[in-house]
Amino acid sequence: MTRSIHFLWVFQSIVLDRLWRPFPASLAYALAICMALGMALHLYPVQFLLGHGQFFEGGDAAQHVSGWLFFQQDSWRFPLLKTEQLNYPEGISIAFTDSIPLMALPMKLISAWLPEGFHYFGIWHAISYLLQAIGAVFLIRALGILHLPGAFLAIAFALTWPALTFRLGHTALMSQGLLLISLGVYLRGCSTSQGIATQTCLRLTLLSAIALLIHPYFLAMIYPVLLAYLAKQWHEQVFRVKQVISWLAGSLAPLFMILFLGGYFLGKGIASGGYDIYSLNLLAPFCGSSLCNFMDGTGGQSEGFNYFGAGFLFLFFIALLLSPKAFVSVIFRHRFLFLVLLLLTLYALSNRVYLGKFELIHVDLPGWAKPLTGIFRVSGRFFWLVGYCALFFVLAVLLRRRSPVALLLVMLALTAQWYDTRGLRDVVMMQTHRADTIDLSTWAVVLEGVDQLDLYPIYGCESTSTDDYVHFQHIAARLGLRINTGYTARHNAECTLKSRFITEPTQPGHLYIRPGFGSNPLNIPSLYQAAIHAGDCVMEGKHLLCLPGMEKERWASLAVPLSANEISTRQDWAADQLPSVIGHIKNERLIPRQPGMSGYLSYGPYISLPTGIYQFRIDYLSDAQPDVPVGHWDVVGRDTHGRFQTFASGPLIGTNGQPQHITETFSLSQITTDIELRLFTTGEDAQLSSIAISNGLDGLSAKNNLKVGTQ
Repeated sequence: MTRSIHFLWVFQSIVLDRLWRPFPASLAYALAICMALGMALHLYPVQFLLGHGQFFEGGDAAQHVSGWLFFQQDSWRFPLLKTEQLNYPEGISIAFTDSIPLMALPMKLISAWLPEGFHYFGIWHAISYLLQAIGAVFLIRALGILHLPGAFLAIAFALTWPALTFRLGHTALMSQGLLLISLGVYLRGCSTSQGIATQTCLRLTLLSAIALLIHPYFLAMIYPVLLAYLAKQWHEQVFRVKQVISWLAGSLAPLFMILFLGGYFLGKGIASGGYDIYSLNLLAPFCGSSLCNFMDGTGGQSEGFNYFGAGFLFLFFIALLLSPKAFVSVIFRHRFLFLVLLLLTLYALSNRVYLGKFELIHVDLPGWAKPLTGIFRVSGRFFWLVGYCALFFVLAVLLRRRSPVALLLVMLALTAQWYDTRGLRDVVMMQTHRADTIDLSTWAVVLEGVDQLDLYPIYGCESTSTDDYVHFQHIAARLGLRINTGYTARHNAECTLKSRFITEPTQPGHLYIRPGFGSNPLNIPSLYQAAIHAGDCVMEGKHLLCLPGMEKERWASLAVPLSANEISTRQDWAADQLPSVIGHIKNERLIPRQPGMSGYLSYGPYISLPTGIYQFRIDYLSDAQPDVPVGHWDVVGRDTHGRFQTFASGPLIGTNGQPQHITETFSLSQITTDIELRLFTTGEDAQLSSIAISNGLDGLSAKNNLKVGTQ
């Protein structure tokens, strides 16, 4: 017994006491660098870090890479971040391609010495993990935790934080270590010394500028920390009101200068919709793994993914149980920062608050608020700062106790956190280990002599697939070509003006592309019709490509030739391909879910059509007598100004249980989007089999045409 007590005393005095001793800052940061590099190499293959792989060929990643490449290949312009290679001829600031201007500007200065096709988005993933680990050490030491276990555990939790791992695909937004550093600067500046307060304000202003040059969302989270700090210093009489106002003006001046010089004001506007869609679900911090699946109430709340992880949730409740007064104390001491966190949380929840699939609160926004919320429309991201504050506060509460039991609990929680978040890391490794799929050498051969890609429709002007545009945007950027449109963060194009080229003759050196043509072959403007009849078009997958004087032999390995008699004049939709408000499918027909229900039996298909005469057909039956009205139909859509119009309408009558069809025509005097053929029933029996739309007056009888694509 005596020996056991002696052993425990020796262990406590020699081993544990050394653990609690201050760990040199240089060694703590060296540990951060080693752990960050280890995590980066665990998640990403070297080829990915060097910028290769399928990951960079599609989605947001291709947008980021292409923005940089267009910017690199172009001349210097004003504003400084502008390129005319993308969205030619108007151009765009690569701030709207999320191409990390902080890297783009210095890289362009040395672009003559960079390898062909070089980009920095692979290596930025490693930089983000380095920033995260260094920020974790900086913040935990600012909280007064200077020992080795504190550094190790802070780094480990920060590197495995689910909101960071989940951000794969949006490279700039992985720079979340900036948030940790800003919190550390705030805490280190909590002093009554005016000199320290001045330095802190300068550092937070610099961090805000850096944040803006990485991604504006970080500015929107870090600048409020500066506001909270100024309020705290005023409340503690370190700063007077005049000094606070001076710092506000002084901090905003360089930010507006960056916005002006960088071209952040280019285009029709920087606001867009979706604020109440890309929001934070109340269950997001607690659900996000196999233990509790993430729940999305709006269809876009994955952008508000903020899962804390099982390990941290365990620690949170332990800290609350052991030190409840600490929570009250920190809120009181940092009341202004807490107010900022509360406001960020409310903004993240948006005006429509969801608990899982259930909408709890719905507040209509006033008209003046919608443009403001549209600037930072992905509201769910604003909870990141709240999550990091919670994580490091809980770690500090437990690790400040210098207790072997507390240390053991945190280590066990880290193990649980690692195990619980393994699924997120598996997704990252799966996506980043895929090899390149686009053969750029083949595209270089077929595009020899081509200077510009002209795509119709213009991106953002019609309901089109983002992937279709990213595909050609990526190819254009890699091969140094101009492109007339593109997938960008804010796509407020002058649709009518940008689409004029489809009414003009084709130009030499221009490849004309109708992305996704196979999904909607009816939307074929006159320029493409003439090119098809001239034998100048091929199909690359579902995309129509037309080039004046096209040499079909050169395209043989990439695409198939297309002639006029292979183009469908008709498109069909079966009942199960159409959305419905009151219906469900039975015996391959769309019928009301319950007898006597009234409402829209079908609507859609939301296609776009150019000017012309069209014919449609509705195949249906009804048990009602032929002279009994059972509903009505109409054809609606939106013109080039976004105005809703009705182009045709009529009654739906009974058929005595026999299949019948309605065939009518409608004409369009301008390009029309979101076209719907809607069926409304009044409660009588109605059963829809299919609908069809054709261009011309006899298209519905041309059932022997080879269809390029159907839906």
